[in-house]
Amino acid sequence: MNIDRYMVNLFFEIKRNIPSSQQAHMNISNPQLGKLMSQLYCRTDDENIKLLTQIFLERAGESWLKDAKKEDSSATGRLTKQVNKGPMNRQSDSSILKKKAKPKRIYRGQVVEE
Repeated sequence: MNIDRYMVNLFFEIKRNIPSSQQAHMNISNPQLGKLMSQLYCRTDDENIKLLTQIFLERAGESWLKDAKKEDSSATGRLTKQVNKGPMNRQSDSSILKKKAKPKRIYRGQVVEE
């Protein structure tokens, strides 16, 4: 993996935004940096970190992003199943069709009739 200046800046931005417990394991000199970033891409729920990691992997080339998305697809499938199982709260049409009452207009303490 060849790392350019833009990727270094992305790496340190990602490192600043992840929890401090994970920051200790993130080193730019790690020979397994691509694998580490792919794992971070799959595990994180934070959209900002996911986007920054995606950009980093795109610039890394060598199909790093494809591999990360392949690993992530299983997690996505699990989340989709959980979302579909959950109860759906929809309002009935009758509550939407209720006529809204006009507010009373009050002028100098007196109710104004229209």
